[in-house]
Amino acid sequence: MFTVDSKVNELIERGRWNENALNLVGNSMANMIRSTTIHRSLEKDQLVWTKTSSGDFSVRSAYKELICRDNPVYWHDIVWSKMVIPRHAFTMWQLFSNCMSSYSGHVS
Repeated sequence: MFTVDSKVNELIERGRWNENALNLVGNSMANMIRSTTIHRSLEKDQLVWTKTSSGDFSVRSAYKELICRDNPVYWHDIVWSKMVIPRHAFTMWQLFSNCMSSYSGHVS
């Protein structure tokens, strides 16, 4: 029995679309499925990690992806300098990140 949660490979039989299965969906959906080419060189699906050239996942590659700094902020070196007291660095970080709480609602 085919349901909404059925997998694509359940609709394929001997390299062709299973017509019995396609009769269970609406005509427009069945026509769209029929118009999709099934490649003869079907291989088993596999997960590929696109952040490495081999396609294999590594903690190192995930870490590099997470810390990637595509858009560094101009104030990074000012705020996180060794010469800045940590309490002040945190306050400046809040200020530059627009995370500083404001009391503007209390001004009349």
